[in-house]
Amino acid sequence: FGGCVDIIVDGVSLLNKMSLKPTDQPLHHDYIENAEQLAQSFAYFFSPGAASE
Repeated sequence: FGGCVDIIVDGVSLLNKMSLKPTDQPLHHDYIENAEQLAQSFAYFFSPGAASE
């Protein structure tokens, strides 16, 4: 028995609150291990308007 809870946030606002600068290297990462990878993954999925998990 398990449960899953999705959290929905405004991505741009979240990155701004974290003081993350936009990246010019959009990349898909299997695992997010640091802030730079978060910014890269966000840019990768944001431009086509795709959801990511």
